Amino acid sequence: MEDFVPVVGIVLLVLLGPWVLVWRANSRRRRERGEDQERWRELTSRTYALEQTVRALHAQRPSPASEGPIPKTADSRHVNNRFHPEHGYNGPRPNRGDKPEPGKRLDKIAHFKGNEVRDGRGHAVGGKKR
Repeated sequence: MEDFVPVVGIVLLVLLGPWVLVWRANSRRRRERGEDQERWRELTSRTYALEQTVRALHAQRPSPASEGPIPKTADSRHVNNRFHPEHGYNGPRPNRGDKPEPGKRLDKIAHFKGNEVRDGRGHAVGGKKR
């Protein structure tokens, strides 16, 4: 009988031990899944609120047609996009770190003919001049 109790304990540990580990892992997975679902609910509600705010702000903004033409400012520049590589220019390009010569300012060229007007942020303004 003395040898029976430790043997039964070992057998129960071998038989029930994996089940206890599986039960603990599943309960932890269930808890984490609940936390993940709660996070998704919170993110969904925040996204919905943000979309509603953007729609409200967009509705308050006047339409671009009512704003009229964009005035020329000191930031608007005439550019010649034929000198852009995406428009077929394959000529020489400045090397990295090159500085423009002070006597050759591009905004002071008398014969320069730009074919496009851009605002100070790089957006094309109005139609292209040909």
